[in-house]
Amino acid sequence: MVAHPSLLKVPEDIQNLAKKSTPFLWNHATEDVMFNKEQQKIATEILKDTDNHREFRASPPSFPLPPRPASLLALDRAEADYPAAHADWEGATHGFAIRGDPSDPQARQMADGAFEESVKFLKAKL
Repeated sequence: MVAHPSLLKVPEDIQNLAKKSTPFLWNHATEDVMFNKEQQKIATEILKDTDNHREFRASPPSFPLPPRPASLLALDRAEADYPAAHADWEGATHGFAIRGDPSDPQARQMADGAFEESVKFLKAKL
């Protein structure tokens, strides 16, 4: 599991990820300065045709978190059918899952949502 990765070697690290069948969840910040738009595009191209990987757009859940936001049902499908999933958190910046400003409602919602999805993914895969 990873959120907002840094220091990736693109395309090498992404190609290696594409070969794996190990359960993997990537909570990805769409506005990440450490993994820029060009790198994101390359990663999507490499991973899009991988049989064991599914990409989807995540949405911040409403706050406080409901038991299971309808906006994140794509992860349920990814968990059922694929060992790996790539969740794009629209508008999130590098560090959103661990260093987001808890006083900013949107930042808090995305961090809480990434945490919730990570726990759910771990429970489903372990």
